[in-house]
Amino acid sequence: MKFPKFVLAAAASMMIAGLSYAPAPAQAQDVNIFVDIPGFGRLPGYEYGGRRYISCRHGARIVDRRGYNRVQPFDCSRPNYRYRARRGGVWWVVRLNARTGNIVGARPL
Repeated sequence: MKFPKFVLAAAASMMIAGLSYAPAPAQAQDVNIFVDIPGFGRLPGYEYGGRRYISCRHGARIVDRRGYNRVQPFDCSRPNYRYRARRGGVWWVVRLNARTGNIVGARPL
């Protein structure tokens, strides 16, 4: 099978261009990786009485992922955070355990 001359010329030029390309040297960067497991969070400032707690904002994301929407925190005191959230066209008050991240109660508003 014969290749057209322009295909061979294009392949040769791409190989030459690829060989002449020299990327900039990589720069070292500080990277902090936190794995946030409810009850064992690594972020500072969520320690209280020797126990670790999730943040109120993270709790709102947990409530949102459990099927509620338009989640608004209104009581971020421990041991239970409370949120106003909408589900099925009805507003709910959702209580979330601040240490484990489990929803411990929900009632219509």
